[in-house]
Amino acid sequence: MSSQTPPGVSFVVPVRNGAQTLRATLASIAAQNDGVRPREIILVEDGSEDGSRAILDGLANVGTIRILDGPRRGAAAAVNCGVRAARYPIVAQVDQDVALE
Repeated sequence: MSSQTPPGVSFVVPVRNGAQTLRATLASIAAQNDGVRPREIILVEDGSEDGSRAILDGLANVGTIRILDGPRRGAAAAVNCGVRAARYPIVAQVDQDVALE
């Protein structure tokens, strides 16, 4: 058995007008922490008009969360922005209205 740390995971979440579901999505991602594998959450804010930005700004001081301004060209472009910024070799794209189990 190897004592190496497993590769890290970058969770990329494109956000546009996701205020109603964003907290549950982020809580479900946080629950995936196995305490061994390094991870980060990249939130790509893509022009929300529903208060999503304020929610994200409230999370700005959490160490494993990075907030990026998206290109405002839709979800695919926002995901690509997050993937380019990812630190880790495994990228998990999670929609803003999905709660992982």
